[in-house]
Amino acid sequence: MTEYGSIVFKKVTTDVEAEMLRRIRNECRLFMTRSIDFITPEQQLEWFKTASEKYDLYLAYQITHGAIIINVGYGLIHKNDDASLLTGGLLPSYRGLGIGQVLFKFLTDNCSKSKPVRLEVLKTNTKAFIVYIKLGFEVIGETDRLYFMEHKYDSPI
Repeated sequence: MTEYGSIVFKKVTTDVEAEMLRRIRNECRLFMTRSIDFITPEQQLEWFKTASEKYDLYLAYQITHGAIIINVGYGLIHKNDDASLLTGGLLPSYRGLGIGQVLFKFLTDNCSKSKPVRLEVLKTNTKAFIVYIKLGFEVIGETDRLYFMEHKYDSPI
């Protein structure tokens, strides 16, 4: 597990964790840029069998009072040949609390620095767009409904 303040990230390694990810993803699906379809438990298990070959999957937990652990979201790094593509989501009651910024900083930090880090965001999702800008992402393209963004690493100088 990796800790960022009161948010802890755990790599998804079991079918039970994959099911937790599915449930959160389904609650966030209207913010997805590609498929907003509802994913069934059976579809998730089939996908998860080979997911580790292409994806790094994480669950995000909030620790309160030093012991209470609450699942708040998920993150995913799609390891393409030419770039890492990020996606993630937070449960509705945890949005607007700064956790999205922590989540996407964690994901960005865990990508290979040897290839670009990209993401897509709905033009209607202005809160997420602002978070990505704060984290150093810039718009590199767009469609009528999406912005395509790429992370710009700080100069080593």
